[in-house]
Amino acid sequence: MMEANAALNALKFASHMGFTSIELEGDAVSIIKKLQSHEPNLSTISLLIDEARVKALTFNLCSFKHIGRNGNTLAHILV
Repeated sequence: MMEANAALNALKFASHMGFTSIELEGDAVSIIKKLQSHEPNLSTISLLIDEARVKALTFNLCSFKHIGRNGNTLAHILV
């Protein structure tokens, strides 16, 4: 749930800052797959995923990319 919330907050922040194209990277493969999917989301975090998908549509370009935990070291230090 924290990863989905972090993704949504990152999208909101990028929108607030005026970005028009973004690539959101994360190490939680299940969250990235849910964000990339166009299928209905029936998980317990569906509200967060759905809100993030809607927010992603406000960008000219928005992609979601899975990176390994080693590639996300800074995020883990900040948390």
